[in-house]
Amino acid sequence: MEHFQVDEFLTRYAPDDVRDTIAWLATHGYTLVSRQGEGTFGALLVYAGDAEVRISVDHSQWCLDVAPRPVREAWDYDLLLAAHQDQEYGALFPQNGDSVATHPFEDVG
Repeated sequence: MEHFQVDEFLTRYAPDDVRDTIAWLATHGYTLVSRQGEGTFGALLVYAGDAEVRISVDHSQWCLDVAPRPVREAWDYDLLLAAHQDQEYGALFPQNGDSVATHPFEDVG
């Protein structure tokens, strides 16, 4: 997938907030360093800059994960946002809160 094909892919499939995020990344020095997949069933775009940002789409559901450096563990952006704001995930994202445990897991070990 060439760069122009990535732009075409994003124009065709990505929602406005995804395209806006990629535009923000580009204006802040991030560059596309890796891409996998060609459709909305498992595509991954990786941008590198001060951190590594992974934008994936699977079954037309878009996700953004952030790693502090390349090849480090990436975290879901929405979880990072909730932690940064010191809020429970369900309070910050009530539409998704029902599918996430709101109580700490018991120590089974």
